[in-house]
Amino acid sequence: MKLPADYDEDEVRDGFFVSGMMKRVWASEIRMLYEFDRFCRAHELRWFLAYGSLLGAVRHGGFVPWDDDCDIWMMREDFNRLYQLLNCGEDQPAFYVQETRNGEYSEMIPVLSNHMKRICFDQEFLDRNEGCQYCAGLDTFVLDATSSKEEDEHWRDLGVQACINLMVYLKNLGKKLEEQEISCKSKELTIRQIEGYRGKYQSADEIFLALEQLRTLTNHPIDAEQPLLGQVDLLYTGLIAYFTPEEGEYFRVYPEHLQRKLPGFRKEWFAETKYVPFENVELPIPAGYDELLTNIYGNYHVIYKGTALHEYPFFKGMEKKILAYTDRDVYNFHLRADLCPNLPERRENPKKQLSLFRDVLNRFDDLLSMESVCADPVQMVTLLSDMQKTTGNVASLMESRLPESDPAFAVLQGYCDALYHLYEGMASGEISEEDIGAVHQSWREVNDAVRNYLRTKEIVFVVDRARHWPAVEPLWRVYKDRPDTRVFVVVPDYCRKKADTSFEEEKYSDLAEMPEEASAMPAENYSYALRHPEVMIVQSGCDEYNYTRSVDIRFYTRILWKYTDRLIYIPWYHVEDFSDKKSVLWKDMRFYANIPGPLYADFTVLQSEQMKRNFMEFYHDEEPGIDEEYWDQKLLYGYVPEQTEEELSELIQVLEGRKA
Repeated sequence: MKLPADYDEDEVRDGFFVSGMMKRVWASEIRMLYEFDRFCRAHELRWFLAYGSLLGAVRHGGFVPWDDDCDIWMMREDFNRLYQLLNCGEDQPAFYVQETRNGEYSEMIPVLSNHMKRICFDQEFLDRNEGCQYCAGLDTFVLDATSSKEEDEHWRDLGVQACINLMVYLKNLGKKLEEQEISCKSKELTIRQIEGYRGKYQSADEIFLALEQLRTLTNHPIDAEQPLLGQVDLLYTGLIAYFTPEEGEYFRVYPEHLQRKLPGFRKEWFAETKYVPFENVELPIPAGYDELLTNIYGNYHVIYKGTALHEYPFFKGMEKKILAYTDRDVYNFHLRADLCPNLPERRENPKKQLSLFRDVLNRFDDLLSMESVCADPVQMVTLLSDMQKTTGNVASLMESRLPESDPAFAVLQGYCDALYHLYEGMASGEISEEDIGAVHQSWREVNDAVRNYLRTKEIVFVVDRARHWPAVEPLWRVYKDRPDTRVFVVVPDYCRKKADTSFEEEKYSDLAEMPEEASAMPAENYSYALRHPEVMIVQSGCDEYNYTRSVDIRFYTRILWKYTDRLIYIPWYHVEDFSDKKSVLWKDMRFYANIPGPLYADFTVLQSEQMKRNFMEFYHDEEPGIDEEYWDQKLLYGYVPEQTEEELSELIQVLEGRKA
């Protein structure tokens, strides 16, 4: 199995932004699903994708975009065989199974994982886990048979509930003893020890009530000298697996049944197995998937963006554990008021200096006459020398944007020659009105050349991924045919990031994938620091805070804003509009809104007014110290790639500063 090299990059699916880290987690889970399927085939074990993973396979051909884990079903018989195979002690197990029989694991749903630790930066592990530091896990929902007799099911429900109550009471007693600094873990407590706490702690009394209920229901012997929890775990498993498939028509996931009292799934829905595409592999689902999904979700073709009961995404909790051992947050950008750049005051556009030089030369031209030359020849000689230097400065500034062959340089050279000819005439005492007229005429040509230069704008599109180009192509088409505008499309290199956020050495470029008509060039061939374009349009605003990749650091927004009059951030993505802060869509905003780009850009162009409101509310929650007006001015909306030039005209006026 081999995933595409760029699989772990940010992506939008069904209007939902899937972060690169989530994609890397998916990659590790795909790897585990694939290897688990091979293991099960080799040992003739049946399993199926379940719940959200089954829904994803059928409806999306892979993961549900807003899902972050994997669910599987296994028949009780197959799961018990799997447990034995993985715990036989002969070799290093291919997978690790965590369930109540382990003693350390207290959740009712078993989990299969590819590592004993939740987080691992060991290179060998990363190599086989698709570069993901978080271990992959499969929530394993074991299918147990039901009885067709209602009284049998009632008996089992009572017994299982009594077992669960006992587990809870034991856990509560363990906490009480820990609070009293009594060294005894709940999993080690025996009935003999618990007897010493009767009358002292409510949980101890509750344990004996539950034990009496279990004895009445099952007559199962409990050894008073052995740890109670392990015995209850075995009894619990025995009760939920008590009936055989021949005794009823349904399968149940028992912990789920106790919570929601669902009738279960018909046996015939699992009679046959079907392999279907899941991302870039094929995985097994029950042949009765349509009935199953309808049973679970109703009309499962209707998309509802919800998540599992745990916090989305699950890796955020583990990320906090990693950051507890570091002195800075390498994963998340933290918005602060003191980071806000003073955009107008801290920029130096060479054109401003060029305008000043032109004013100096213009004042000299107004001063230059036969009378002024004759009135103070010494001062005029000094001025002529100064004007030659000023003209040289003008040429140097214009060299940053114009090629050596541009006619403007010949005009500037002609002006310098006219000044020098006048200078020589004054030195020899031979000066005429024609010499002064030649300087005036040459200045008019220089003035026209400088005026044209100042009028001409440079617009630079920074495109790091060719597949994102369509998001800005309409704007490029508007600009490229304007006679007063030079348009450049530059493609910076990018590199992949390792699990520890350091950069891989190999660099990549999408230059060859750009359309030929864009005339894209390598970013290193365009010196934005020298040329200082009027507008730079970027599509990547993450800077160093993308989980899995980074553009060349020279094209981070926190650097670019200093070298252009206007930095415009136009996100490449288009996500679903929403207004519900309880939605998973709001949680997902942290991956595309909590980045440096909107802070350092003069304008961020969002897809809709609703999205602007969302961004403003998000930023207020992150940093109340930044005025709402600040974001109101910086965040624009209304641009979509399908707009015509006429529809784009108002936006362009704002971007160019011609309209507030």
